[in-house]
Amino acid sequence: MDRILLICLIFSTLCIMQSQCVSKSQIWSAAKREISSTRWSLKSCYRDLCNRNKCNIFVDDVLASVGAKRPRRSSWRYSPIGANEWGNSNSAYVLDTGCYEHVPEFTDRQIGDVIAFPFPQGSGHVGIVSVDTRYISAREKMVEHKAIPSDRKNTIWRYQYTKNGC
Repeated sequence: MDRILLICLIFSTLCIMQSQCVSKSQIWSAAKREISSTRWSLKSCYRDLCNRNKCNIFVDDVLASVGAKRPRRSSWRYSPIGANEWGNSNSAYVLDTGCYEHVPEFTDRQIGDVIAFPFPQGSGHVGIVSVDTRYISAREKMVEHKAIPSDRKNTIWRYQYTKNGC
């Protein structure tokens, strides 16, 4: 019994030291806590982005809140990728983090996955997969928990929770 406790303690320490403690349930819980928040609404001026869609900022903030590595357009300034970039299954920004894998089948989605709906024109939309066939995302008025649209192309990314450096 003492040996198992020691192994658990060592693993926990390594997990903390290597930032491998991010789990899908942590990502989902962080997103779920923000349901009904207006911080990322279209009208808010969060991050000086007045009257702009902020679904990508919401996803970036959720990932940051749990210590997940996030894709960036630039390494020297705040520059989260947009929803259409999340919607690109070959995104160099996402792949270059080394921390996400593309989930090719919608039926394989899990809570905490990032789901994006690319638009040919415009900015697309992105959120966090929730329970059943729902997702959590920043919408026009607030963060909402809604059904995943069945009629829209989507791209799903899964954070590699146990990969070294993620």
